[in-house]
Amino acid sequence: MILNDLLLDSCKEMYRLSEDCTNDFVAFNSSSTTHAASCNWYHSVWQYLRILDCVSAPQWHQSFYEEAIKSSLTTSKTPISILISGTADYSLLYLIINVLDKKIPPEQGAIIDVVDLCGTPLKICEWYINKEKANNKDILSNISVSYYKSNITLFDRGRKYHMICTDAFLTRFSSLETASIVSKWHSLLHNGGRIITTVRIHEKNNAHTSLVEQIKDIRLYIDKIQNRFKNLPPEDLEKMDILIDKLSFMALRYIVRMKSNHVGNLSEIKQLFQQANLKPLVVQVASVPGEIRETSYCRLVAQRED
Repeated sequence: MILNDLLLDSCKEMYRLSEDCTNDFVAFNSSSTTHAASCNWYHSVWQYLRILDCVSAPQWHQSFYEEAIKSSLTTSKTPISILISGTADYSLLYLIINVLDKKIPPEQGAIIDVVDLCGTPLKICEWYINKEKANNKDILSNISVSYYKSNITLFDRGRKYHMICTDAFLTRFSSLETASIVSKWHSLLHNGGRIITTVRIHEKNNAHTSLVEQIKDIRLYIDKIQNRFKNLPPEDLEKMDILIDKLSFMALRYIVRMKSNHVGNLSEIKQLFQQANLKPLVVQVASVPGEIRETSYCRLVAQRED
């Protein structure tokens, strides 16, 4: 299925799922958080922002992920095992499924485990897989997908993975937490297994942005969303079925609460993986559109070599 069509079909479904959620990764990671534990502020608006291309997504790095996954496939008869470590929705799963569908032989197959602290992205991943099965029964005939609600540092299904894939994940955590997560990834990999990920590179003064600059950025972001919303085709607007004022409020709530932490510069990110005995094979800097303005990301493939 075409990704944009899926996003249009699932925006209201993900909004509905988020209303019932009683979990919030920000509440877990911030002692100063006072709002009730719920992902609604985050996941309710996510698919709408994806449609407008106003939020970070694996598709900003699509060719990188496709090539990295292809080059990491094994030629053994053992099923390929892949872990998705944290995900906002099914966008990364969609990308992986489409690569595997073209590249793995039917007799080999693949096992994909999706783990996240929040149940909403897991449920929307399951929604996507059911859609794919209904649309094309053959695409998933040799691929099994399972979903686990867990903190990645506590996750253990007794399985080693050939690949661990995640998009823009590490910036959601403190420096102490990132080291723990990367170490956990190492323990979950086969020897020779690979981490495939991206990490946003913050400007040096990012943490010291003034209140005036923050307000200016928020206004730019809302203006960008409103302009793109107004220019959508009528058939897309009909499927989204949301008023621009409501969407603007949801986007404002999201951009104010969402935090992206500084993991380090390119050298520091590389060192983070080396300290966990993961050898960087690919380390690239790429510019992407960004939520508000052009943003730099590190694209990284690192391999466990014991």
